Amino acid sequence: MVAVILMQLTTFLRGFMGTHLQANRTLRELKRLELRVVQLKSGDA
Repeated sequence: MVAVILMQLTTFLRGFMGTHLQANRTLRELKRLELRVVQLKSGDA
């Protein structure tokens, strides 16, 4: 019984952390793109 509960908890946490890490990855890439746009604008000016 305890093993089943731990397995379900592990699966839930893995899914939650996966979406959390994906959100962080997406935000990091957006910030990288913003920085690149600023660099391109400053280079053109």
